[in-house]
Amino acid sequence: MNNMQVVLIFTLSLFSLTHSLTPSFKVETPVGYSALRKCNESTLYLVQTKSYADWPIYLVDLHGSSSYDVGYCYGYLLANETLQNYNALLSFIFNAGLERSAFELFLDWQWNDYLSLMVPQVFFDEISGIEAGAYDAGFGTGLGLIIQRLIVISNFAGDFVDDIKYLLWGEFNDKGKEIFESLFQQTPKESDSQTTATHRSFGTCSHFAVWGSRTVNASLFAGRNLDWTPQTGISRHKVIAFWHVPGKISHVTFGFAGMIGALTGINSQGVVVGESGNDVKLETFNGFPWTLRLRYIMENSNGLQDAYNIMKTTNNTLGMNHIIASGKNQTDLDGKHPALEIETMRDYTAYYFDNDTRESDYIYVNQTTGQKYEMGWPMPEAVFRTNHAYDPKIRAVQVFPVTPTSDTIIRQKLFSTVFQWYESAQIEIGTLEAINVTSILGKKGTEDYFDCSKIQNAANVMSVTYAPLSNVAYVAYEDGLGSARVPACCSTYIEIDLANFF
Repeated sequence: MNNMQVVLIFTLSLFSLTHSLTPSFKVETPVGYSALRKCNESTLYLVQTKSYADWPIYLVDLHGSSSYDVGYCYGYLLANETLQNYNALLSFIFNAGLERSAFELFLDWQWNDYLSLMVPQVFFDEISGIEAGAYDAGFGTGLGLIIQRLIVISNFAGDFVDDIKYLLWGEFNDKGKEIFESLFQQTPKESDSQTTATHRSFGTCSHFAVWGSRTVNASLFAGRNLDWTPQTGISRHKVIAFWHVPGKISHVTFGFAGMIGALTGINSQGVVVGESGNDVKLETFNGFPWTLRLRYIMENSNGLQDAYNIMKTTNNTLGMNHIIASGKNQTDLDGKHPALEIETMRDYTAYYFDNDTRESDYIYVNQTTGQKYEMGWPMPEAVFRTNHAYDPKIRAVQVFPVTPTSDTIIRQKLFSTVFQWYESAQIEIGTLEAINVTSILGKKGTEDYFDCSKIQNAANVMSVTYAPLSNVAYVAYEDGLGSARVPACCSTYIEIDLANFF
């Protein structure tokens, strides 16, 4: 029996014993929302929960007559939290001094010369408003610049060092590779399993959508895990932001103060967006920053057709796996598919519906033994992705070798295993089951995805489940620092009644 078979049999056995709940996660309904500050028609609230008492969740309900007005109130209400998050993040990455200053110059260069070029004017207006609002709140000048830098940082979704290396290669038209190789580590070979595992320890996100005969009342459910660097300090200021601009579709983003793009979110029409990184060698910042791109999709999409059109007519940046799902208008794209899986890299995009044979056609061949392994497990009425591609063109330029025992493949198979278990047990997936799927796939600091006992350095910093037809989302964040720190997927999912704000 090969190693992969052992892993999968263990996964199936463990799931059959512990399917009801991932150990330790809980669900809580807020007692209420306590108003902290107001700005015109916008309000910053504290989400009143028993959980997250030390590091609470903020909810900002933003209203205005323009993108500038909405940005103004974001800056006015959240300047302090944004500054603290920015300083915490950069202090985590660098010591204060020359390294940090050089990094900030790099971020400004990338924004000014590349990443800002395809950003719609509405976001420039918003950033200008943030700058003005922060100034009027007594925080001086410069918050708009910090927002721009945070957009650049958040656009690096995978391995930071390799993202920068291949990004610079692309910006220099693939010239001077020998120079850049001397500045960075060599790309790992297939045999460098330890190097690969180390690089993939962070930035290992996941997402899914499930619907139809698999779910209660054929409702669509979706989930998104943000597996990133833990304990950076940005979770001190968790922010749920509702954006209301005349002429645009209201939407909500789940994230952290200062990150105005969408790490994940849902709009009032039930369109859900999410992302998981996939490090590739063909990258560029001559494109639409992905966090702003996902917000733009939510602002302008009544269903999957609108979202698909935006993806088709805007440019990619780095290697990404995106999900877009339409929970209310499930048939507007082609009459039968409510969710799209999207693989991207520079100048190339691959689109997938459920049960796509390109996934099952992906066969890995061990070059030493000739043994073949399945690498994809598509199924009807569900899409899901971790951190690798199925499109052959994208697979050919992935930075990290993917083998049958790679973590991204194990988690992809785990999605399939979980959905197959519910199907064989004749259990329709409802709200709790969807949260369970989301929680299981979150990184827990161990190869056992059902174990929340070894969690101090677990990478899961935010975990969100959506029930669009019910107008409800459930969000969990990492909480605490050091030995007291709990990753999001092992923490408490807070129920957010979207109807209160849409």
